[in-house]
Amino acid sequence: MDRRWIQNLNRCADEYLDGIEDFIEFARRHNLGATRIRCPCRRCNNTLWETIENVGFHLVRNGMIETYSIWNLHGEQLEHASSSNATRVDNVQPIVDANDQVMDIIQDVFPFASTNMNQEEQDDVPTPIDSAEFEQYEKLLKNANQELYPGCESFSVLTAIVELMHGKIKYRMSNLCFDYFLGVFKRMLPTDNCLPKDHKQAQKVASIVYVDAYCHRHEIRHPADGEGWKKFDRTFLEFAADPRNVRLGLTTDGFNPYGVLNQHHSTWPIFVFPYNLPPWKCMKKEYMMMTVLITEDLGRSIDVYLRLLVDELKDLWTNSVRMYDKSTRKMFTLRAAVMWTVTDFPAYAMVSGWSTKGYMACPVCKEDVTSGWHAGKVCYLGHWRWLPWDHEWREKDKEFDGNTERRPRPREWSGDEILDQLNRLDFAPFGKIVSRIRPSTHMNWTHKPMFFELPYWSKLKLRHNLDVMHVEKNVFDTLVGTILDI
Repeated sequence: MDRRWIQNLNRCADEYLDGIEDFIEFARRHNLGATRIRCPCRRCNNTLWETIENVGFHLVRNGMIETYSIWNLHGEQLEHASSSNATRVDNVQPIVDANDQVMDIIQDVFPFASTNMNQEEQDDVPTPIDSAEFEQYEKLLKNANQELYPGCESFSVLTAIVELMHGKIKYRMSNLCFDYFLGVFKRMLPTDNCLPKDHKQAQKVASIVYVDAYCHRHEIRHPADGEGWKKFDRTFLEFAADPRNVRLGLTTDGFNPYGVLNQHHSTWPIFVFPYNLPPWKCMKKEYMMMTVLITEDLGRSIDVYLRLLVDELKDLWTNSVRMYDKSTRKMFTLRAAVMWTVTDFPAYAMVSGWSTKGYMACPVCKEDVTSGWHAGKVCYLGHWRWLPWDHEWREKDKEFDGNTERRPRPREWSGDEILDQLNRLDFAPFGKIVSRIRPSTHMNWTHKPMFFELPYWSKLKLRHNLDVMHVEKNVFDTLVGTILDI
């Protein structure tokens, strides 16, 4: 069977997609009744088990291991021509060079290096490189090519540090413990070895790469590794098949540009940013696009200003737009989708339609929230409902509110269920002058968000995110305020 398609870098090519179908059919035929198989994509590396359907998605998104041309881990037998008996190689693991993995990580962290090398063969002007960044790249490259000790072919200096750092993080070793074992290893090796003497020195050598390597082993480097992104891929196969389709995040926050000169003014910019970029570029200001600038306090009337933006997003999803692909020098059809919003908690209420104030402020628990009035404010309790059933804290009553916790975690509402609920509610028209008491049947819903007009919005697993900066600040302020009795 011709398997040259594995080497095809264009994962949208018919040859590649047909090859994936052949592999999936092969895996089904040789693993009858199996619900999960090893995933041979470049990230899972035949070490993780996935459903057969997910394996297909991974191969489209990540590509297959280039050296995996004999599918021995999926039932294929290797016949020796000169031998009378066939040898099974089901348990043979693919050989993955640790040094090659580190070099791949360096290319991930410093993509400009490969980009500029590729551009040297073309007439295009090379991408400008920051001198400090390039100096750091050269240092890492030197350590990646330097043998751990003369004659060592298994480990470079950088590979050894990355492996040791990964073990430190995985098994939660203290710095003192790490320093001790590093010293032991250094004495075990030949005297002319280049292993750092302590954690501080190792950190200087690979401060960027070992973090990236750890994240690489736990698929958490990019939102694409999250379950929300994966569910989107499984639901919208045609969109996910073309990596050139744009995935966007949307964010907004209010501020007062006049400070104390005008206490009542509020400005709200609305940005979208593409996720079709490496993690370190997604949130750079040069890649953000300000789509709307609102110069008043919004409340739930934000949808009035979002009208034109939502219409354009609907058009980009349904009708698409013709674009030119510079790498293939051909026209193609581009589509775009907003994966989720990123806001602080007050703005969460505006984009989600669920008020973040009052006794039912939690947008996750909704009507099943545990809340009460205490010390002049609404307090939210019952957080140990989220613990595993057999967790010891569930039995502790005196340490909490005097009751043992037997309730399960609140149910998770799907987007379709939320949309069905919103369609049955009658909301007041938009506008500041409109004031109407919200019926109890509405719970904390203030309006039906305009984002539900997007054909895919109700299918998203994660529609709204809280900004990390605001969560960290608010949790810190609350914790310190409680400890210091402020």
